[in-house]
Amino acid sequence: MAKKPSWLPLARRIRETVQASAISHRDRKEIQRMFQIGRSAAGNLLREILPTTALGQAHMVGKDDLLKFLDHVIEADDVTQACTALRAAKENVSRKRARSLVVRDYEPVDPAVLSPWLKRGHLEIHFDSITQLFDVLWKIACAIIGDGLDEFCRLYEPEKPLDEERTFLRAEKYAIDAEIAQMEADWLRLQAAKVHT
Repeated sequence: MAKKPSWLPLARRIRETVQASAISHRDRKEIQRMFQIGRSAAGNLLREILPTTALGQAHMVGKDDLLKFLDHVIEADDVTQACTALRAAKENVSRKRARSLVVRDYEPVDPAVLSPWLKRGHLEIHFDSITQLFDVLWKIACAIIGDGLDEFCRLYEPEKPLDEERTFLRAEKYAIDAEIAQMEADWLRLQAAKVHT
């Protein structure tokens, strides 16, 4: 008799977690954590059994596909046979684009932790995989939700000129405008003088 998967007793709990979550796609690390299995076992589950979508270099399983898989496993009389059938029926990795991507549930983030990527008026993100990019963008999104927006603006919005500086700039603009008006008046006088001579 073939050995049942070690994660089988967790299948119902995993399904409840997936159903209740806003996360739209899960990668190998997330599968590894949820199923409480090793890295290679999670990779095999993604490559050999679960329907996956390629996002950059990452292979991810969509929420609906993961729920269907869990339902299939939970309802199966023989889980090993069900997994073997799924393995045989698995299509290649889908290249269709994900319409939306939510890789994490909302979690409050202190805007100050964004300083490696954000400076006042400047955002710079270097990444080796699309999931690293999503991670940074997700942190930024979580940081500006709710009460974090004021702190985010305080830390990263470009500083506005002080009132004295604004007054000085305004006075300088008026002086330049007046000088231009004087030059235009002088030019018109010269043109008028040429016409009369």
